[in-house]
Amino acid sequence: MKINLLDDALHALNRAAAVAARSGHDAVAPDHILAGVLSEATPAFQEMCTRLELDPQVLDEGLRDAPPTYEGHLPFTEASHRVLTVAVDHAQMQGHEGVTSLHLFLGLLRSGLPEVDQGLDGWAVDSGDVANEIDNSLAGATSEPDEEGA
Repeated sequence: MKINLLDDALHALNRAAAVAARSGHDAVAPDHILAGVLSEATPAFQEMCTRLELDPQVLDEGLRDAPPTYEGHLPFTEASHRVLTVAVDHAQMQGHEGVTSLHLFLGLLRSGLPEVDQGLDGWAVDSGDVANEIDNSLAGATSEPDEEGA
C-alpha cells in the first residue's frame, strides 16, 4: 500500500511527535495527533472550523500549542496506527493524491477513540456529525443543496 502524506499532514505529525516528546511519552498517541492537527491549523482546517462554527480557541491550550518541529523519531501507538489507517483509507477511497491534515482529523474522528472525544469536549458537538461534514467537504460535496441553475 502506497502512502503519500502531503506536507501539511507531515507537519501535523511532526508536531504530534513534538507534543509526545514534550510530555515525556515514548510514542505518538491519538491525542498527540489531535494536537498536531489543531496546532498546524492549515487554511483548509480553519475554513472547516469557520464553516462548522467551531472555535479551536475553546479547546485546551495544550492541544493548540504544539511545537512546529521535532528532530527525533517516535513510534506510533497501536491506536495511532488505527487513526492513520482510517485517514489513508479515506484518501484512497476518494481518489485523492495524498493524505492531508484534514484526512488525519477525519481519521481521528472516525477512530472511535475516547481520548479524541475528550480532547474535543470544548466544542460540544458530535464527532460523527463533524466527520460527516469533513467527509462531504473532502469529497467535494456540500451539506447545502446547490441552488445554481434551479
